[in-house]
Amino acid sequence: MMLLAPIFTQYFLSDPSDIYEKMGLRETALFKALLLPLLLTATLFLGPLTMQFFSGGWWIYLEPMFWISCWQDLVWVRNHIMAPLSEEWVFRACMMPILLQCLSPMTAVFVGPILFGIAHFHHMLEQIKGGCEVKTALIISSEYAHILTNKGSKMSCFQFTYTTIFGAYSSYLFVISSPR
Repeated sequence: MMLLAPIFTQYFLSDPSDIYEKMGLRETALFKALLLPLLLTATLFLGPLTMQFFSGGWWIYLEPMFWISCWQDLVWVRNHIMAPLSEEWVFRACMMPILLQCLSPMTAVFVGPILFGIAHFHHMLEQIKGGCEVKTALIISSEYAHILTNKGSKMSCFQFTYTTIFGAYSSYLFVISSPR
């Protein structure tokens, strides 16, 4: 999908001449495009990072064996490296320019992430194959659904909601860091 998405982007853009700039691959305003999202995201995660520091849990990240074992686990590589890279490439770099040519920036910030959230419902099939009840898998649609019992029905589409909110945040960063 990572290879096909830019082809669709170029095909559907009304003016594909500056496709790289529209996809966020640009030299102009590079400092703004890198620094602003980094600072905002670091601020967003300041609480959990501070808790890791004060609880002493951050030491594990300094251990080489931690990183060696992570990189040897293909599921970890998929979940922490490949999935985020491919999602951001497809949903932000390739989809947002198409949405921005026909929607206002703020509308695109909220429409794109809904599609991003819907795209995560494939986790439901993984849960059903793993023995999770269909109702729980549908409601939660996350990798933790198999450990939940009746509590699962009280959570309404957790992963869809989380990924949609995160997608809106990422889309907003994409829009505000784009050169005008």
